[in-house]
Amino acid sequence: MNFLNSAFLAGLAAAVVPLLIHLLNRRKVRTVDFSSVMFLRDLRKTRMRRLQLRRWLLMAIRTLMIAFAVLAFARPAIKSSGLAALGSRARTSAVIALDRSASMALETQNGTAYERAQRRMGEITALFGEGDQAMGLPFSGESAPKVDPPTADFAGMTQRLKALPVGYGATDGGAALGAAVGALQTSKNQNREVYLITDRRREGFIQTVPPPAPADRAAVTVFVVDASEPGGIDLGVTGVQLANQLL
Repeated sequence: MNFLNSAFLAGLAAAVVPLLIHLLNRRKVRTVDFSSVMFLRDLRKTRMRRLQLRRWLLMAIRTLMIAFAVLAFARPAIKSSGLAALGSRARTSAVIALDRSASMALETQNGTAYERAQRRMGEITALFGEGDQAMGLPFSGESAPKVDPPTADFAGMTQRLKALPVGYGATDGGAALGAAVGALQTSKNQNREVYLITDRRREGFIQTVPPPAPADRAAVTVFVVDASEPGGIDLGVTGVQLANQLL
């Protein structure tokens, strides 16, 4: 076992404080004999033993409280190949679903939604650590978007996704979500997460709805990361009809 914050172990010295307080507060009793109260000595000795036991127990509890608090801040962790599941953190498999639909190219005073989505993607991958895996999923209206193979090279995956241009298709959030959840079913990591980075255009989330998950599917946590401009409007072209045949 080792400690992730070993500097806090110096605080164990504070566990001596309750002992010092106990020793300094001990009262010196002066013995005075009275013939009329000699029969009370046995009763007094019994009560004093009980009182001393309570004081020692109270001191031990105070000392243990300080020691446990220091050890908690030091973050003990078990490093063992046979007990990997009992380590300091559970491993994560994640799918980074990046919306590349045409609406992500909307230009505002703070840049495009696609640029904001790329920045958020970098912030998300920076949270992953040793033992985690990530899969990229760029989607732009495909009926069956493809998920990249799992990788621990988060920087390389981020750079590859950032190099992709904005597409010309419409958002299909349902298809992307279904593909991401399906890709995580074979993962052996305890945590399974989907990060859906999109501008949340309404039309893209009512076209396709993923089918109900079977009972034997593993639990997946979905995070919808909003890349839209606050206060923006949701406009789009859903169809074109020619009213004049001469045109």
